[in-house]
Amino acid sequence: MKANQKSDNIKFTKVVYVAFLDGLDVFLNLSIITFLSIFFFSNLDSRLSILLTSFIILMSFLSRNEVLDICGKILKKFEIKRVNIFYLLAISYAIPLFSNSSLTYLSLVLLMISRFFVGNLFYLAKKSVFKDNLKNESGFFVKYTITFSIGMIVGTFFYLFFNDIFSNSQMNDWGWKSFYFFLILLSLIFGFFFNFYYGFEGVTSENTESSLVMKETNSLFIKNFSSIFPFYFFFIYSCSEWLPKFSNPNNMQFLDYNMLYILLTVILTIFTYPLFKLIGNKRSKSFILLSITVISFAAFFFDYSSSYSINFLKFYISLVSSFVISLNLLNNNQRVLSNSKLYLDSISLYFLILSVITPISFYYFINFSISYDIVYVIIGLIFLVSFLSGKYSGK
Repeated sequence: MKANQKSDNIKFTKVVYVAFLDGLDVFLNLSIITFLSIFFFSNLDSRLSILLTSFIILMSFLSRNEVLDICGKILKKFEIKRVNIFYLLAISYAIPLFSNSSLTYLSLVLLMISRFFVGNLFYLAKKSVFKDNLKNESGFFVKYTITFSIGMIVGTFFYLFFNDIFSNSQMNDWGWKSFYFFLILLSLIFGFFFNFYYGFEGVTSENTESSLVMKETNSLFIKNFSSIFPFYFFFIYSCSEWLPKFSNPNNMQFLDYNMLYILLTVILTIFTYPLFKLIGNKRSKSFILLSITVISFAAFFFDYSSSYSINFLKFYISLVSSFVISLNLLNNNQRVLSNSKLYLDSISLYFLILSVITPISFYYFINFSISYDIVYVIIGLIFLVSFLSGKYSGK
């Protein structure tokens, strides 16, 4: 009994390294979109090529679900008992290295395969922790979220390091591959020191009907719909090195979402989480969701002619993001779910939405001016949906 518990704790701790690699992967791949778009779509307009490249890069979010879990199905088909996820990630990162500018279509297929399987493997990493139950759910959510954010911040320094070494011409031709070499090396190091195994262990019984699981998953997703908000702006931060250069001039200040606001979000989260925990989950959630909704709709009527309005909006985003993260940490610390499939499927829905709206947002930022009052309205609607869904469900 103790041996099994120790094994679960070891596997659970190793998922932190997967989270770090996940955050690093997201930041580096979103940061090199311009180089990839020039390499793969040299004949297209930059605005369209960036949109297409964004969709391909974010296929790693699209494939994080049970329906598209090709890697898991392969392991099940061949009844593979043990496989190190880190080594599989290294192989997936190696696929784009065979890209050649003279074989554009084949190179595009290789990049798409790589991003698809990377998403599959990160999904398997989560699934391996909660394969049987959710006894470690709260700890998983806290550790994964924090370490994922740290991975993104660390990715900033590595991006600047490689960007200083290579010229723009080199980055466009082949220098972008250095980021994949780095991810391969890191995956191999993690794989050598931390044997994160996943494998097929036979057919397990499922006591919950699929229709009931889907209903509860959708309910869980809607109640926590605001969870998508902070991660969306984390991704905007990942692209802050290149997106302002291509954007509409009216959007440049807003898109300069630098590390200051990320650190502000983290610091505010550190202070707000203990406060919400002291007040209580139910009261904190209702008060915060309703307050943000009211403030967001009230801000719709403000005058945005001053440059201070942009800084206020970015501060507002950091403040609201910290509240959302704190509330979700509190929710996942208290929630007890009967089936791990609910938790994994609800997360998959967030990734699916992010994989679609993020590239579309890039296209909007590049071609159109941001209406700040509409931003407040959208944020208000997101929190209103979360508030009403919790209120009418009695939770």
